[in-house]
Amino acid sequence: MERDSSNALDLVVARLASMHLSESDFYQLFAEAIDAGRPDSEDEAELTTGVLHVPAALTADSPRWHGNPIFSIFLTTHQAEQTSTSGNNEEALSIRDQLAACKTQRDVEAVVKRGLYPVENIPRERRRADD
Repeated sequence: MERDSSNALDLVVARLASMHLSESDFYQLFAEAIDAGRPDSEDEAELTTGVLHVPAALTADSPRWHGNPIFSIFLTTHQAEQTSTSGNNEEALSIRDQLAACKTQRDVEAVVKRGLYPVENIPRERRRADD
């Protein structure tokens, strides 16, 4: 029974592109977040734990958070060079790179909209009913 629950946890962790975190590590990270969030602290109170880097190109195996701009720092863009030969590497580029390539205000608006509404970047078969 324990082995089955461990396997199920492993599948969830893999699907979310996250990593196992011990309880003591979690407590340490939580304490650091509290310390960084103090009003007099000069540190930024931003904390993300257990998220793995994933390729920027959207695939069937991409985690649910893939299209969320908040997590774009975890997208690796080295695959953008490989897909650029096909002519459709837009989804493999970071939002920053897409904005840098914009020539008009309309281009900027389109990139920002795609970043703010990531559900448009998720294939229909991977969307939840409430998306």
